[in-house]
Amino acid sequence: MDAQRLLNVPHQDPLLLLVQIDRCDDPRVQCISVAGELDELSAPILQDAVVDVLCQHRPGRVEINLRGVTFLDSAGIRGLLLCRGEAERGGCELRLTDPHPMAYSVLKIVGLLDHFGIPERRARTDR
Repeated sequence: MDAQRLLNVPHQDPLLLLVQIDRCDDPRVQCISVAGELDELSAPILQDAVVDVLCQHRPGRVEINLRGVTFLDSAGIRGLLLCRGEAERGGCELRLTDPHPMAYSVLKIVGLLDHFGIPERRARTDR
């Protein structure tokens, strides 16, 4: 996609979820940045964006950057798993990158770090 694509879900807040399709250096990889709350209301927006990317670009890998995701619940996790399933059906790998500390903690608790290719962070030992 030549232009960045911004999507949002109507809600009391002006922006519940921001999904931005970014250019990547590698043409076989599509990058998607997500910011906001990933929950029951917003997960379908991310799923639609992933399906659009898969259909339009047929990448070998999709990377979803979760740096801006400040809330992630079970419905958001389900949405991420559905995105991964869509990617696999299209012969594509899906990875999550740079998760916000809150999103990282949730994914670690439910045991999905390896599933999404997220390296485990080491605890800080400096005191």
